[in-house]
Order: sequence, then structure tokens, then C-alpha cells
Amino acid sequence: MSDKWIIEESRTLVSDQWIKLRADRCRRKDGLIIEPYYVLEQAEWISVLPLTADQQVVMVKEYRHGANVIQPALVGGRVDASDASPEAAALRELLEETGYAPKQMINLGDCFANWANQNNKVHMFLALDCMRIEDQKLDESEQIEVMTMPLAKISEPGFLRQSFNIVNLHLALPHLPKATN
Repeated sequence: MSDKWIIEESRTLVSDQWIKLRADRCRRKDGLIIEPYYVLEQAEWISVLPLTADQQVVMVKEYRHGANVIQPALVGGRVDASDASPEAAALRELLEETGYAPKQMINLGDCFANWANQNNKVHMFLALDCMRIEDQKLDESEQIEVMTMPLAKISEPGFLRQSFNIVNLHLALPHLPKATN
């Protein structure tokens, strides 16, 4: 039977505006010591599948340094302390990264980003009837190309390569008209 580990000691190794990395010394109930066990503490994240009235998915294409790839993806970002809720963060990120705003936002739920060593969740949303209402408002470090693609294209196996983008797509499918899924 699995039991929660007891944290005997916890040391912060890195702490800044983006992440906190800690090393824990843990003990199982049977006495086994596990150390160091690294945990990334990060803000909650959002993932948005934005769909236009004509069933085109609004995608972002940018360089992702961790994986060293340039890949189309769904809109994503973190929930800032100033955001009233994950939905508010999703609306903000969608507008900032793409200039699009939805008529309706559906909360699809959340899941852990990587519960083995991270404490944060990803909140998934489906944004319906999106229209471009303004120019992008990118952070200084962002270079984002906005494109639209048919839902059928992004649903092809292997097209989406970020795990929570794939989860978002599958959670959204029951909410879409039958002709599009």
C-alpha cells in the first residue's frame, strides 16, 4: 500500500519570479529515506483552444527553448498573481498572444502539469466564436506568430506535441459540433 512520504527537511535551491526549486529529504513509513527529491513549485498554468465561428483554431507558433523546437501550439501561459481566476488568465493570455477574444469561454477542468515533481496544475479552456479585436501585446521576450488551422488538422495524431495541448483538445471535443470532431 502506498502512503504519503514525510518531509524531514526541505531546502530551497532556486527561487525567483518564475520558479522555486526545492530539494526534500523524505522518509517513507517503512523508514526508507529518499533524498534529494527535487520539486518545482510553479504558478498555475492555462491552456486555451480558441475556435473561430468558422471552426478554425487560432494557433501560436514560437520557439520553445526547453525542447529547442519551433512548433504550432494552443495558447498557453501562467496564472499571474494579478489574475482574478484561471479563466481571467486564459482570457488575458489569449488576447495578449493573439489579439483574439471569444464570445464564450468553457472551463474544461484542470490536471497536474507533472505531478511527479511539480506542484502546479494546468487549467484547460475552450474559447468559442473568437474574433480578432486588437493587435498582440507581447512580452519583450516573446516572438509569436499567429495562425489559424482547421480543427481536423490539429486533431491529426502527432500534430500537437505538448501534452496538455493534447489533453485540452480531447476535453474540448465533446463540446464541439459533431461535424467538427
